[in-house]
Amino acid sequence: MRQMSGAPTPPRRSIYDRIAHLKESPNPLVETDLNVLDGVGSTATFSFAETGELVVDEAAPLPLSVERSQPRGNLEASMAQAYHLLLVPDEVTPDDVEALAVSVWNEAGWLAPGILQLQESVTLEGPWSLDEDTAAALGSPSDNEQVWLLRCPARRGAPPSSAVMAFDEWARAFPTGMPVGVEQKVLDVMRRIAHRLRGSVRVAGSGVVIRADADASVSLRVLTDQWVGPEQLLDWLSTYIPDVALPNEDGPASVAPGIPYALLAPVTSASQILIGVRPETFVPRVLRWERWAKPPLFVYEVVWAVPEELSSSSHQAPRSRRVRLERNRAEQIAETVAAVIATSLPNCAVIDEDGFLLSLDEPPQVEEQPRP
Repeated sequence: MRQMSGAPTPPRRSIYDRIAHLKESPNPLVETDLNVLDGVGSTATFSFAETGELVVDEAAPLPLSVERSQPRGNLEASMAQAYHLLLVPDEVTPDDVEALAVSVWNEAGWLAPGILQLQESVTLEGPWSLDEDTAAALGSPSDNEQVWLLRCPARRGAPPSSAVMAFDEWARAFPTGMPVGVEQKVLDVMRRIAHRLRGSVRVAGSGVVIRADADASVSLRVLTDQWVGPEQLLDWLSTYIPDVALPNEDGPASVAPGIPYALLAPVTSASQILIGVRPETFVPRVLRWERWAKPPLFVYEVVWAVPEELSSSSHQAPRSRRVRLERNRAEQIAETVAAVIATSLPNCAVIDEDGFLLSLDEPPQVEEQPRP
């Protein structure tokens, strides 16, 4: 159900689109019709007077569009080892990477072909390709054929304790000092991007490659400004998931608007999907340009309730057939629930576990339960 073009691409907003969504602002800049920029051309600069009038300077050239990126050739191992790297599958496009960056940072955008600014003094450069020798030297996974080089000021804190390193893969990647400040925040987003794009992060210095397990993501959130009661939600979902029900055996109960409640949808006899509905006052950063996303909102949390026997075995490699079937069906039901809600309400956003927008197709009928 996830729209995939190699990797799922979230909705993208250009700077023009961001400004266009601020029509109610008293600032003359955002009230100016941006269609006038079409007549400026690529050989002029422009500015806005205090009255909002467009002032064009024909003397200085300024391209109004920047080419996104082109492959930059093979990345040399000696250069790659000095920087943190974002490793992603070959089918991931520069637009995929840009869209995820824009959803996190206001400053994100192309400085030049192949140079994507994330925030001040932080850029991603790429995509580079890796020859076999370089890929082997870097320890790149076989399905992560392209690489983005992260330029970010390094700042380290205290080294992690041996107890922390025993269970924290991230700590083992920084044995001499954990990243702090800007570096820590940027690397955290790199891990989330890698997770979304089925990629990896290679840490400079230690050379540790942290592979994101994209198949472990099942839970989703649907945020909206609309409250739907349990009876209505049951009616919507039962068309696609006949076994969905309230935990209360007495049937649908009357719930006042804004009062939390939950529904359950069995995956198999071993696990179930929990659909929790509650008010929300926090607006995720990825929705900061949506006009409707003003508190109070309502969040529909779709969570896979994994039993211990599946949770522990899910970390084994390779996963058992039982775990794969259970997880695949859980993902299908979770996406069906999110798609039903998102296509039934006018103002909605589906957000994955990493905080990125997710585009879903029309919900299909959920398949019959797999044989144990």
